[in-house]
Amino acid sequence: MKKPRLFIGSSSESYDIASACNACLDRKVEVTIWDKIFNSGGDTLTSLTKKSKNVDFALFIFRPEDLTVMRDNPKPTVRDNVIFELGLFIGALGKDRCFILKPRDEKLHMPTDLLGVNVNDYDPNRSDDDLESAVNAACTRFLKQINELGSFHSKSKDDLHQPVGSQHSPKHVVSESMLVILGNLLSTATDNDLITSFNLSNGLQPYKLNLALIKLERMRLIERALDSDFNGNEWYGYKLTQDGIDYVLDNEEQVDVAMHPKPPQQFISVPDFELEDDIPF
Repeated sequence: MKKPRLFIGSSSESYDIASACNACLDRKVEVTIWDKIFNSGGDTLTSLTKKSKNVDFALFIFRPEDLTVMRDNPKPTVRDNVIFELGLFIGALGKDRCFILKPRDEKLHMPTDLLGVNVNDYDPNRSDDDLESAVNAACTRFLKQINELGSFHSKSKDDLHQPVGSQHSPKHVVSESMLVILGNLLSTATDNDLITSFNLSNGLQPYKLNLALIKLERMRLIERALDSDFNGNEWYGYKLTQDGIDYVLDNEEQVDVAMHPKPPQQFISVPDFELEDDIPF
């Protein structure tokens, strides 16, 4: 039985971490580190695109190696090319097959769109500088998901032709309260502002709101992301996914009814006794 194939991407400065992961995963996974895919005379993008179509999983090393000014606040960030490569492989494999390894207890600004990717950390400050031991626990967790999902070659053709993520999207019935949430999130399809769960409550009891949000997120109709203001304060909010936008467009009438419920009919009570015709006045 062939071992699953894994690509490891990192910056040049983080190559030692990538090599340590290679050593930890080598017995169970067929690993290729980024510097082994480039041919002399070939361009980087072509090599990466080709490799993304020939592996089952991808692991990227995130470290605070750059400083990016965001709304007048400098923040430690990941090298741009590593972010780009992760996006490329997510597009090819799906986010469930892509992993991120980052140092523990180090400030690192993560792009909000990466929420939901499998992230684990390692101790970068071991007294013995043993990197293989430092990353071993995280690699074990990655390996668990690798074993659960398996290689692409072991999947049926029907599975492979399903849209990315559809194999893991549970089936839930969209309730009226969920339709209201989708309707309230429609504005996120036309601007970049996220909406907090508090502003989506619409009178729902907290547990019903949380249940609806969890179901919608697992159905991949909405996604949670991290937002911040000009002062650098951060919070989580929600927005529609592309599947969510399509769902609202396909069910516009149902969403409209849920958003604008008809007021209850008022009935005029009629006395259950008869008035006499012979009234003495």
